[in-house]
Amino acid sequence: MLKRNEGFTLIELIIVIAIISIMSAGAISSMGYLSMANASKCVGKIDSGIAVLKSKNTREASDTYMHLYKYDGNYYIEYSNDPDYNPPNADNGEMIANRQLTISWKNKTDASETTIEEGAPKTFGMHKKDGSFKTISGTREPSCEIFVKGKSTHKVTLITDTGKHFKD
Repeated sequence: MLKRNEGFTLIELIIVIAIISIMSAGAISSMGYLSMANASKCVGKIDSGIAVLKSKNTREASDTYMHLYKYDGNYYIEYSNDPDYNPPNADNGEMIANRQLTISWKNKTDASETTIEEGAPKTFGMHKKDGSFKTISGTREPSCEIFVKGKSTHKVTLITDTGKHFKD
């Protein structure tokens, strides 16, 4: 008489559980890489935003300013002709980072790092004649670094005198 086995053996079950756990561990660890990619992507958007600011300042008659701000936990970039502009919401800005990241900046002249908080945008301007960075009052902006922090930290460095910027 023929005997029929209806089910899995214990060894087959253990092998399936091992395969599932290896695959889920790989998926969880790759989620960390997504966060790093978001920080890197955000730094790229800030860096290209500075290039847009340079372009707008050379072609437009009035000065243009770039504002980095936080609204509803997310970070945005926006351009305006008003140096004191305080972006009220996210309608006009481009979202560059979600709430999982933190954006801050630090002047090279002092050691304190300032996180961009809601209602307190960081504004960047440029002198038309030489392309150097300036403050809202029109004086030269001290060289500074913009940090984007997630699972890793990336930064954009702004060189005041030359108007150059590069990302790390």
